Amino acid sequence: MSTVHGVRRRLVILAAGLGLVLAATSGCTGQRQAAPGASAPRSAWETVLAGIGQNGEVDQQTATQAFSLAVAPLPGVTVPNGPEVQIRSGSAAIRWVLGYLAQLPADLQQAVKGWLDRAKADGTTVRQARAPAQAPVRGPLRAPATPSPASNDLASLSVLVAQAIDEIEKHLGRPLHEGVEVSIGPAGGKPKDLGGAFSMDANRGLEGPPAICHIELTKLLFTKSHNAVLETVYHEVFHCFAAEMFPNLKTYYSVRPGFAWVIEGQAEWVGDSLAGSDEGTPYHWTEYLSNPGPGKSLFGRSYDALGFYSHLDNSGGNPWKVIDPMLKAVAGGGGNEGAFAAALGGGDSKIVLDSWPSGYARGRRPGAAWNTTGPGITNDRPAVGVDVVTTGATVSVTAPPVANTLRQLDLRAEVTTFAVAGDAHGRLGPSSGDDVVLSALAGTWCTRSDGRCSCPPDSAGAGTDLPKLAPGVAWLALTGGLGTATATVTGLSAADQCKKKSDKTACLVGTWTSTSATLDGRIGHFTGGAGVVLRFAPNGDASADFDGMQPITGTITLPSASAGLSYRYTGKVTFKVVFAPNGTAKAESTQGTISAHGVLSLGRSQIPIDMPLSDLATSGSPAAGAIDAQPYLQPNMTCTTTTLTSSGTSGTNTVTWTFART
Repeated sequence: MSTVHGVRRRLVILAAGLGLVLAATSGCTGQRQAAPGASAPRSAWETVLAGIGQNGEVDQQTATQAFSLAVAPLPGVTVPNGPEVQIRSGSAAIRWVLGYLAQLPADLQQAVKGWLDRAKADGTTVRQARAPAQAPVRGPLRAPATPSPASNDLASLSVLVAQAIDEIEKHLGRPLHEGVEVSIGPAGGKPKDLGGAFSMDANRGLEGPPAICHIELTKLLFTKSHNAVLETVYHEVFHCFAAEMFPNLKTYYSVRPGFAWVIEGQAEWVGDSLAGSDEGTPYHWTEYLSNPGPGKSLFGRSYDALGFYSHLDNSGGNPWKVIDPMLKAVAGGGGNEGAFAAALGGGDSKIVLDSWPSGYARGRRPGAAWNTTGPGITNDRPAVGVDVVTTGATVSVTAPPVANTLRQLDLRAEVTTFAVAGDAHGRLGPSSGDDVVLSALAGTWCTRSDGRCSCPPDSAGAGTDLPKLAPGVAWLALTGGLGTATATVTGLSAADQCKKKSDKTACLVGTWTSTSATLDGRIGHFTGGAGVVLRFAPNGDASADFDGMQPITGTITLPSASAGLSYRYTGKVTFKVVFAPNGTAKAESTQGTISAHGVLSLGRSQIPIDMPLSDLATSGSPAAGAIDAQPYLQPNMTCTTTTLTSSGTSGTNTVTWTFART
């Protein structure tokens, strides 16, 4: 986690000094009892948030209802029925309604402007605006005054806000240039939010470049636990940083769609991760995990997108590194797709996507990939259905765009085939044995309990060596990233499988990265070669990319001396893999150029090697015999679900390339 505990302790002390009524339970970071699940009535606030469209669209009705419910009642606006829940922040409602301000009826405009004027008039400056080139230097912070929220104790609150600014600056690695002012809003009745933030230009208008950030914290906040105060202060202060990423406030308030999954999701994650809890609004975890849960589009989420940022955090990424690139994508017109690409740019996107859907299992399978974690996470988890795959049965599992699907598959057939369509990511967790990531799952598997699926010598499938997968209940976790992904699972008998002609190409399909290459012969022994990427399509089309290859090194034994050799290949080729009746492979229709680059060290002489492989045989170089002239495909191909070996001879040498599926 990214929490800085020393700063958190200082802010806890300040928050406690504000005379807050602490909850009976402490703000621990572990799991808590689940918030009400799918059977619980949806609150009015959750109903409003459910009005966000699949791609983040926020219409005028949703904007005015959100403002009426969270910030201040608007004349003639009817809010949905439903139980009341604590609303952390009114910032989204403020931003949305300001985006529609010019289109609202006159009485609604007057009500919104009246609220703005009152909030502006009550503001106390925490920090003056800073020029973009100015260094982030701040004077000594005042000691907190004697807490008395009833008498508008802005002094203590201002210190808390100023320290939150410092902390977020450190994590984002950039200063906040906006001036910041704070006010304490009304308590009791409606509004039900704990706070809200909006930005103004230098003239205190809503169109120019952001220059002043106003944070209003309601008196209701001071009846909450100290952790809830910290969560809210961090959340609202972050909105000041988010607004600064937009060229002007007209864009910030009117950007379409609403991008709540970016702006509000980031703010919720920042507040909860720095405070180490989610005491104020745990129902957002319920929304992410179970109601509606994994099948909801990420782009249609808001505060509950904190689960996605938590997943980035616990799958090797760093949300702090992608916050600004995501905001820049939104501000610059890159849309949801640009923001999503930026989110995946903070770590290994394959790891992030392969473990995103499986995290919804919430520990019902062993392994970190099967349990998402995050600050204040509840025990909520989605219901997971079971599909039985028997001989002759076919089951299709689909994940909508930027959403996830989690299913159990009861594998009862002797042989099971998996076909994956779309840019599918995820994993299969079998009843026993290691997970199989989706990129390695496509193909045919032996799912007999004894693992015996060999075909008779006189059958069409003779020689087929099926990889083994444990029968029984397996967990399938699936996402398609930006697109729809489908996994189709079919059960077969071993006898029917043996009627099919052996297809070596099927196992090759996917992406492979070399882990080693060896060349042995009378001329010497050479090793290295990691980093070559091979890709095979189902129709036999293939490509090889050598630009990331590590050197191959060894010593050449010459008649009168020995010489050190280090070389690597560069370039890319495309080709088609064709298998002969005896099972050997060859490359046809090759296009592209591969070159060898290296140095032959003979005594004190350094002889450079720099030539296309097509020139190698006629080059006269003493190193020619130690360089494989066709490194992308050898005739003998052995493939399993995880490993590919390509071996053969090059001149008098034996060559073996080993690849791992990636």
